[in-house]
Amino acid sequence: MIGHYNKGWEAATARNHREAAMEFANVVNTMRDPKWPGYVARINSYTDRYKKDFDGLAGEFNDLCFQAGMYYHLCSMDYEDQGNLTSAFSYLYAAIKLTSYSSDSDHQNLAETYIRELASYYKKRGDSHKSNGNNEAANADYQRFVNLASSESLEDYKKDGFDADKFTPNGNTLCNHGVEEYDAKNFAVAFHLWKKGADMGNEICQNNLGSLYQSGEGVSRNIREAKRLFKLSAAQGYELAKKNLKDLLGKRSGFMSFIFGIAAAVGIFNTAALVFQKLNIDNKTIFNSGLIAAAAAGFIVTLIAWRNRKYILFLIMLAVSVPGYLGVFGIIPKHLSALTGITAAKTTATVTADSLNMRSEPSTSGDIIKTISKDDTVTLTGETQNGWSKVTHSGDTGWVSSEYLITDH
Repeated sequence: MIGHYNKGWEAATARNHREAAMEFANVVNTMRDPKWPGYVARINSYTDRYKKDFDGLAGEFNDLCFQAGMYYHLCSMDYEDQGNLTSAFSYLYAAIKLTSYSSDSDHQNLAETYIRELASYYKKRGDSHKSNGNNEAANADYQRFVNLASSESLEDYKKDGFDADKFTPNGNTLCNHGVEEYDAKNFAVAFHLWKKGADMGNEICQNNLGSLYQSGEGVSRNIREAKRLFKLSAAQGYELAKKNLKDLLGKRSGFMSFIFGIAAAVGIFNTAALVFQKLNIDNKTIFNSGLIAAAAAGFIVTLIAWRNRKYILFLIMLAVSVPGYLGVFGIIPKHLSALTGITAAKTTATVTADSLNMRSEPSTSGDIIKTISKDDTVTLTGETQNGWSKVTHSGDTGWVSSEYLITDH
């Protein structure tokens, strides 16, 4: 690797364009290999002899892309001067590709300049086809030329008699040409074409351009821009864009979905408890089963809503859990209680006697209001007197002996 780097500079010094291009390209392509970071880490773990060199290469990556692209471009110009347009095409495509790997904005602009030069190559090849009587091939190359050329250069060609208006690009021609370039792995050129089409509002070009931003092919990876383009395309009804947008958004983190699910379950559990108490549901089995069912439903629905970005459903579950948390901390505001009829949770107790008399006064001389059965649940008002507790049961309020109550926790 370091050897290729050194050979590249030696060839550059000797003005050997072809060798310099190949050596610099070898370095760039190796550094872009997903295995490269692991290779560097492995070598550095054995010896620190090359660490400085590796660090230097990492810092020079953009410049190496520029150098590789520049020397391929020089080779392309040499072949064009020799009349070898086939080799000129090949080397110019390589120049565009290597230069586009750099994240430097000046280098990106240089890649665009090379693409405009590529357009002129298609014009020359089209002229060659036309002079040989192959009008179909000529028109195909003229269309590629117009697709790639800048509006300024087209005006100059018009002045020289070229009928550029005959090949005015539209979304479909730009899309198809972009697919042709993409299939040949000329991603920067495909990006150039699809951007033109996307700017025209073509939904397929918008979708395809979004895919390039998502993958980082031909352009720096930008998920936000990919999302924007998928949305524009999907808004025009393009089904593949809808699918790509859905796949891009994907599902949220399972861990965070679980946390929100637990939080909602706790809040909804307590909200249900407040509601059941308000309804005076005293049957312990029904009461507890209802709480468990409410909490389970809250957990499952909230987890699914957050994970699948169902925001309205998620907010509904959040709203349902809020009264429960306010009740737990005893901070349900009075105005909220008045609106909802919900009050903070009260302590309950279970009857242990076979039958327990509820009396009008805290003594055995008080009138018997009703008899409460064993294992029934009563709600403690918090008021006590001489071994008696004031409770409510099925809508009735009175006093019972505290001796026969076990407070529920």
